[in-house]
Amino acid sequence: MSDINSCIHDIRNKMAHLQSFQEKMIEKLDSHEVSSYEKCLEQIGDLLDCVYLLANGKSSVCVYKVGVKELNLALLESLRDLNTLYPKVIFNYDFDCIEAVLDFSIDFDKYLFFQVLDNLACNSIRAQATIIEYTLNVGDKGLHIVIRDNGLGNEYHACDSLGMIPHGQGLEIVQRNMNKMKGSISLISTDEDGFLANLYFPRIP
Repeated sequence: MSDINSCIHDIRNKMAHLQSFQEKMIEKLDSHEVSSYEKCLEQIGDLLDCVYLLANGKSSVCVYKVGVKELNLALLESLRDLNTLYPKVIFNYDFDCIEAVLDFSIDFDKYLFFQVLDNLACNSIRAQATIIEYTLNVGDKGLHIVIRDNGLGNEYHACDSLGMIPHGQGLEIVQRNMNKMKGSISLISTDEDGFLANLYFPRIP
């Protein structure tokens, strides 16, 4: 991970703390102050997106087609970066068990994808997870990445801002990024310890 990307990650985490502070103070603020604060956080997030794009030689997020092999490599690279950011967490993924599927493509952007994984990892760590496991499954209509941790479970996750505390925008940033890649995220209910999320990427022609 480059220095600029690591710096952006740190700033976004600071924004998460600001949002948490705002939620605790919301009853003491009037609606105008809350609206101004939220708009400020959104503008900072947009600015960080622009900085990232410029630092990586891009003018805008450009979703493109990738196959299973390319996604597999992008997932592995993202987990290596996450391991650098969160060295106390074990990220498990069986890279070698995924076989390339011919004539299978999804809409994808590496930056949007990493943000999704980073936000979910941050959420798991807040729930005291020490292990996060990733499983990639390819079906006829689309591709699933199931994410599970060994944290405190769905009951804990659900008690914080829409179930997630990603970088200053709650679950919204995860949903926004998945929507841009024409995908979706669902939170899977379980009675067991830990937390499950399913990232779905529909197959495209």
